Amino acid sequence: MKRTLSILITLMLTLTLSAQGNITTFMGIPVDGTREVMTAKLLKNGVVKKDNNLIIKDIEGGTYFIQLKTHKGKVYRVSMVETKGTDDVNRIIGRFDSLVEEYRENTALYCEFEYNHSVIADSIDTKEQYIKQGCFFAEFFQKADPQLYSKRIGIQITDRYGDYRIERLYDNVYNMPEGK
Repeated sequence: MKRTLSILITLMLTLTLSAQGNITTFMGIPVDGTREVMTAKLLKNGVVKKDNNLIIKDIEGGTYFIQLKTHKGKVYRVSMVETKGTDDVNRIIGRFDSLVEEYRENTALYCEFEYNHSVIADSIDTKEQYIKQGCFFAEFFQKADPQLYSKRIGIQITDRYGDYRIERLYDNVYNMPEGK
């Protein structure tokens, strides 16, 4: 009985530890745990809290809001959104394309899964509609684990704040709401 219990405990520990290695990281921190624990880790790594917002400065010369999304008390997404937007559609699409290209070229760290960017029309109205429909979205996976498709990063153009901004999503697929 003791031996069976020891084997079960060892097996559970092994599975837990191997699952921890398959979680997306943001700033070297696994996207996991409660909002409070994740916030504390982010604050230790240079993120500051200002007016109930988490903000990180000087990533690629910009300042970003950090938002933590939770499900059943566990963080499933870290969202990094630019604090300053633009109303220039062509400029934001150009920046999006450049960022996607950087991830594409960094094949040692990332592999591309999905790239929804197929604007053929030159019309600003058409480009704005494509942004509203979520057509500017790219999905990559962080490498260096056997379960490659568990470390998901999304890049998108968003217009949620009245102008256009780049948003990056770091997802823990194990904590995400089912069916969403």
